[in-house]
Amino acid sequence: MKTRGLTLIVSVLLAAVAAGAVFMYVRGVQEESRAEQERVPVIVAKQDIPPGSDLNTLISAGAFTTAEVPRTVLIRGVVTSLEQLQGQETSSPILAGEQISSARLRGEAELGGGVLGIPPNHKAVSLPLEAPRALGGVLRTGDHVSIYATFSEAAGVSARFQVDRDGGTASATGRVTAVSGMTVTVVPDVQVLQVAAPAGAGIGSSAEEAEELVVTMALEPRDAQRVIFAMERGEVWLGLISPSEVGKAERPVSFIEVAR
Repeated sequence: MKTRGLTLIVSVLLAAVAAGAVFMYVRGVQEESRAEQERVPVIVAKQDIPPGSDLNTLISAGAFTTAEVPRTVLIRGVVTSLEQLQGQETSSPILAGEQISSARLRGEAELGGGVLGIPPNHKAVSLPLEAPRALGGVLRTGDHVSIYATFSEAAGVSARFQVDRDGGTASATGRVTAVSGMTVTVVPDVQVLQVAAPAGAGIGSSAEEAEELVVTMALEPRDAQRVIFAMERGEVWLGLISPSEVGKAERPVSFIEVAR
């Protein structure tokens, strides 16, 4: 009888645990569904707006309207009211119907960071890169990128990477020596301040057509040193980060790991 009673108690407990797990799963699905269904009003343009446009004039002309987008796809610094556009001008193109990021605006709000809108405690560093290394004509002001560097000969470089600690991960900064070839994450997340084509470079004067681009980014002073070192001693590539994500440092990859 005692054995039967114990078995019954264990069965009831297991059933309760299973029911709780199902409840939490259903609740999570419902919350995720509500987040996807929740829509947020944002300001969008009715027409394509070129760089350097006076937004006060466009506001008076009724060039903007309101659109509702799912909360899960909101971009960084999205403009949600016309007041955010007053006294501003565009620093990069705005397409009709797209969400407007405050990073594409230039005006009184960014005077503290100069014309480029440099964040506090950061340096603006310009890198001349071949178009494919800088995402061709896709990269825009306000985008966030990861900076990678490949070293094909013996060289020491400070880099950020992810390390395992007791089953989890943690970000760390260490000195890596590339002997037989290695690719490292120099800086995992950097804001792009400006993308331009150097005068006379490539087949055209626009960033979309140029074979070489000058990408200006906001870097913390120490990261600026790392990036400049990487440019001088290795090959630098940029990786575009989704607006809904944050760049993460990864463990360096060597030739041996690629060849496995």
